[in-house]
Formats: sequence, structure tokens, C-alpha cells
Amino acid sequence: MCKSIIESANDRTRFIDAGKDFKIPQYIHFFLLTLEALLEQSLQDTSIIPELMAPFNEGYLKLVEFLKTGNYSRRHVDVIVAKFNEGYSLVLETPHVLTAQGTTNFWKYGHLIISKICHLVRYEQRYLYHNKKANTMLEVYSWADLFEITNHSKDENTCKSKENPEFSCGKFYVDGCQANVKLIHTLLVSLFCDSTHHSHNDIKHLIYRVLQLHEGMQRLDNLVARISKEMIIQRTYIRRELTIVQHQFQAFETSLAQLLTHSIISSQSKQAPQRLKSLAINTTSLQWGLYFLTLTYGGGYIDQYGQIQLRNQLPDQLPN
Repeated sequence: MCKSIIESANDRTRFIDAGKDFKIPQYIHFFLLTLEALLEQSLQDTSIIPELMAPFNEGYLKLVEFLKTGNYSRRHVDVIVAKFNEGYSLVLETPHVLTAQGTTNFWKYGHLIISKICHLVRYEQRYLYHNKKANTMLEVYSWADLFEITNHSKDENTCKSKENPEFSCGKFYVDGCQANVKLIHTLLVSLFCDSTHHSHNDIKHLIYRVLQLHEGMQRLDNLVARISKEMIIQRTYIRRELTIVQHQFQAFETSLAQLLTHSIISSQSKQAPQRLKSLAINTTSLQWGLYFLTLTYGGGYIDQYGQIQLRNQLPDQLPN
């Protein structure tokens, strides 16, 4: 991961809280990471990533600003979406900066990422307008509940042609998750280098958990590769691979929560508090990435009311 992506991602985390009231920026942060990872793979010169990401980051900061003031209207959403579209157009209007394969990838995945971000911020505004006490339209399901409400609960095979088109585009979710894990790893190494001897063992344990997450990301990479090559996919195979990675994430999350709760990191570095905050936000962002990936491979999508719907299934046919 290039230095500019690390700096850009850390800058975004400076302006939001890790608490429950900022779920929307936390998952939009994930999608912007997927976009940065896509640009890193697609550009001939990665040094221009900050320039290309500037409109997206401006839109993100506008989103945070409007949410903090509690003034999130359709007019504000139009401003945010205009910024995201400006960034998308900036890349497409300078095709010479992309490699040949990068052009193909950006046309395939870039549009999906931007469309999803723009739809979600519009859906969220409509929902929050009618639900003043809510902080997001997305319900945070447990992994078991998310499996039960989607097609992961079935043991049959599935054919890609019968699934949502996004089913074949899991790569950009996995790339976003990998970017999150690399950021978390980088932050932990920085904390380890700056911390006192008293904190070393606790951070080393978290780094061990991150290495498990790296192994999990490789499993997801293999899953994406297999789905891209085969027409018929076993749901049990998809469920098994996702379950393993989810368990690895939960182990990391539990260890991180214990470390943050007991405040056992002692450091002379002035950057330590921000690194801890960024660590918490990127962990939540990774959770959202796994959430959307699990949803996608389960044949589900989020409708404009924040409800999970299944392709070719009416709302009243969903399992209770």
C-alpha cells in the first residue's frame, strides 16, 4: 500500500468518531478505501492518487460536517454526490493515466463503487429525515442473523447467472478489506515502535491476530478467483470461507476491545491517541466491508428503506 493512501485514510479518520453515531462515515470510509485500492492497481503513476481522491475526500468531509450539525437535507446530499461524481469524472476524463488493464478494471468496478456510495448517502438522508433518532438505516445484524436472512442459509449450488450482477464483483470488496487490514497492521507496528516495554506484549498479540486476518484475506482472494472461473458455486463453500474469516475478525476485535478498554498502551508519542482512534475506526470499517461482502455473496442488497432484499424474492417471502 503506497504512502499516500495511508496518509489519506488516516486523515479521514481524524474528523469522525469511532462511536455509534458515525456509522455512515465509517462504512463510506470503507468504500473510499476500495476506490483507493482500485486506483493503486489501475494507475501508471500512483503519485497522482491524492489529486484524484481530492474530490472524494471533500465529499466525505462534507458528509461528516452535515451529520455533526444534524442538518442533513436533500440539498446537502446533492452537494456530496456532486463531489463524488466530480472525482469519478476526473479519472475517466484522464484515461491516459490508467494502464490498459486498469481502464478495464475502473470501468468495471469504479462505477459500482461510486453508484453504491451515492445511492447509500441518498437512502440514508431519506431514512434519517423520517427517523430523527436514528444514526443509520442499516441494521447491524450478527453474522448468524445475516447468514439466516440471506441465501447463505441454503445448502444448494448456485449459478452466477441467477445471482445479482454484483455477485461476480466481490473482488472490489475483498480489495477494500485487504486495504483495511494493511492499514490496521501499519498502525499497530507504529504503536509498537512508539510504545514502552510494558505495552509490547499486548500489541504483539494484536499483530498476531492481524497476521491471521492476512491469511483470511488470502482465503477471500481464493474465493473470488474460484467464483470468477466457475459457473456453478457451492453455497456451503462460500459460507465456510466467510465463516472462517468472520471468526478471525471477531478474535481480533475482542483483543482490540480489551486493549482499548483497559488503556494499557503507554507511549511518549503525541500521535498515539490518533493512531488508536484510527485503529478503532478502521476495525469498524473492516467489519462493514465483511458485512457488505457477506450480503453480496448471500444474494442480498440494501433497498432504499435500508432493508435487506434478495434477488427475485418479494419482501413478504423473506424469512422471519
